[in-house]
Amino acid sequence: MVYELSSWVDPRKEELKKAVQKRIVDQGEEINSTAKNASEAPPTKPAKADADKSEEAAKGPTEKPINQQTAAAVKWVDEVLQLKDKYDHVLEKAFKADQGLQTGFTRSFSDFINGFERSSEYLSLFFDENMKKGIKGKTETEVDMLLDKGITLLRYISDKDMFERYYKKHLSRRLLMKRSVSMDAERQMISKMKMEVGNTFTQRIEAMFRDMSVSEDLTTAYRKRIRDLGDVDSQKAELDVNVLTATMWPLDAMGPPNRDGEKKPTCIFPPEIDRIRQSFEKFYLDKHSGRQLTWQGNMGTADLRAYFSEMKGKKIRELNVSTYCMIILLLFNDLPPGDHLSYEEIQARTNIPDNELMRNLQSVAVAPKTRLLVKEPMSKDVKKDDKFYFNEKFTSQFQRIKVGVVASGNKVENVDERQQTEKRVDEERGHAIEAAIVRTMKQRKELKHQQLITEVIQQLTARFSPDVNLLKKKIESLIEREYLERIGDIDRPAYRYMA
Repeated sequence: MVYELSSWVDPRKEELKKAVQKRIVDQGEEINSTAKNASEAPPTKPAKADADKSEEAAKGPTEKPINQQTAAAVKWVDEVLQLKDKYDHVLEKAFKADQGLQTGFTRSFSDFINGFERSSEYLSLFFDENMKKGIKGKTETEVDMLLDKGITLLRYISDKDMFERYYKKHLSRRLLMKRSVSMDAERQMISKMKMEVGNTFTQRIEAMFRDMSVSEDLTTAYRKRIRDLGDVDSQKAELDVNVLTATMWPLDAMGPPNRDGEKKPTCIFPPEIDRIRQSFEKFYLDKHSGRQLTWQGNMGTADLRAYFSEMKGKKIRELNVSTYCMIILLLFNDLPPGDHLSYEEIQARTNIPDNELMRNLQSVAVAPKTRLLVKEPMSKDVKKDDKFYFNEKFTSQFQRIKVGVVASGNKVENVDERQQTEKRVDEERGHAIEAAIVRTMKQRKELKHQQLITEVIQQLTARFSPDVNLLKKKIESLIEREYLERIGDIDRPAYRYMA
């Protein structure tokens, strides 16, 4: 009725469109405000949360409860999707799928989604949670519908390069920690993104999958080589390696940074592990001369067999721990009963960064269900003057014990992490702008200033909204480096490409 009445007095329905657009933006901003407040709220009952996390880790198959701030991110996406469904229904039933109103609806959703600074991160977390848990038990049709809804929101996001960075960060953890429910769903998601935003967007993500596939073949070939050589010593431990192309993986974002912001030092592996590491390195470099391997201890896991004298029944238990936890625990192998290692001794013998060392020691010396070490004095936090003993009296009803590393913080980035991400994205955008300028000028040879600005913006809009001032700075930088030269007068500047 309203639509028809409005059509009689205003065929273009401008006033109706403005009113509905304002209503959409107002409701969208309410969703943004709620999500922002939830992300800034202090975590509830952290001590109990830590205890619950330890119990879940010990039980193994039971899933961990969703993180408070991650839940807020997923809720934001769900509420935006519900709002979208609501107005899609209104457009279809009440406004007869009017094209002008549909354009206005699209602009309104784009405005409030891009007005929320964490939209890219939250959408990536939505996919992350669903790929790890949400799609479990769903049919192929239901999974397809879920992914399509997420892609709908991606369509609205203007800074798709920011989303790509977060998606790669979350995907890398799923792949390396083997947390994806379905690799088919992962590949289906990549195909949908490729259709929506183009091949350039997904190139690096597809390269990550190729690395995982190549790594499986590489690990198989290495194990065959060891068997053929009859290397008994190396067979005491079995190595499963993922060789990652450094330029394709977000290695800087895959682990918590050092508190001083410096590059992570290389950890010191135990001799029995280091021999295997060197063996694989020789095998790999014989095949690929000129390459360099950098070992990322913060992203690995290990399965250990441990003997506990007080255990009922079988006294040997299988432990699934992080690589850093493995390095720490193996230090106690040659330690006489009753002897201890201080925090500083462990740090000196492992070279594990302090923030990572504290997290891993909390997991094996503080968490009640996985207290493989005894800490003196006993407290919730690990301090640099603490002492650690092997827990001979450790007991568990489970044959296989998963030791979860105490979380370094919420999966949603804090202010400092967010600033670091924005800084890296700005650097990448600067390189992309320069490449677009050079590519355009190489093709056109000579071009007026405004034409160059327009063409470069058109090339980059699919990935992000280029800042005109930054674009001008990059033109000046290219002139200084003699990629371009200025021609024409000051009032009508133009440029020539210098081969």
